[in-house]
Amino acid sequence: MWRRMSEPLPAWNSHDAESLRAFAAVRLLVADIDGTLISRSIAQVFQRIDDLRRLLIHRRYGVQMTIATGRAYKGVGAVLARLRLDPGTPLVLYNGSLVLRYRTNDILLHRTVSPDAAEQVRRVARECAVICLAYYVQKAQAISSPVEEVRAWGGELRPMQDFNGIPITWDADLPSDVGPTAILVEGTEGGRPLNQVAERLRTIPGIEVTTSGHRFLELRPEASNKASALASLTGPLSIPREAILALGDSDNDAEMLAWAGVGVAIADASPKAREAARYYCRHGAAEGAIEVLRIIREAKRYYSATPKAS
Repeated sequence: MWRRMSEPLPAWNSHDAESLRAFAAVRLLVADIDGTLISRSIAQVFQRIDDLRRLLIHRRYGVQMTIATGRAYKGVGAVLARLRLDPGTPLVLYNGSLVLRYRTNDILLHRTVSPDAAEQVRRVARECAVICLAYYVQKAQAISSPVEEVRAWGGELRPMQDFNGIPITWDADLPSDVGPTAILVEGTEGGRPLNQVAERLRTIPGIEVTTSGHRFLELRPEASNKASALASLTGPLSIPREAILALGDSDNDAEMLAWAGVGVAIADASPKAREAARYYCRHGAAEGAIEVLRIIREAKRYYSATPKAS
């Protein structure tokens, strides 16, 4: 059960300074990507987000921004280029199983599913006639990007790449000495309903199952989620939990929204995400992020004694 019922965000131009106090303390904004930052019409929205972000990183405000996503590293490149995050910014990937620094690619956290649990997932996927994609990450040499590969089973249509652009190897054996960073289960037309598949998968020790939309189940190592990944960054970034604002829309954001000092769900977030958040936006994807950035900026103006970033 989550900590409280959510309430609407205060208006960015509110004259009630007290309603903005929590936002004045924010020093790190962490946003989910799909369904939160990305909408169908994003051409001009990203420019507005970047304009506000650039204002907030000024020493007067001292606010950093980053992402927490279920995507792979290869799948976030285009978004990061448009957000223009600073090199060295920690990125939370694979729903919290991997944390690394942007462009320098230093791995700060990496958790994996055990090889035995991965094999059990594969067996369930085969019996239920659904598609199973296991993601493996290896640290690269020097500052090169980490090496990501996908091993997959099931399905009739077999693309050469996944939606991140990572090459897929079909029907390959699972490594016995290393486990995947994450596993994605995709429903098929003739396969078992995903809610029934999820019930079976939840009996496998060492993994946690969450949802992403209606077509996918996302499997991650036990106790690995966006919240635990963010908690690991409070020391390296010297930013306390109370100064972190999390923005999300889906079930796989719920732990992060509940853990953050300020958790915000966008307007059309899932019931689980909204229940976990302290606030909810008046707007949906992309526009909700702009709404939050404007509130932080106005809150910083009200409270001149806001701590500055070191």
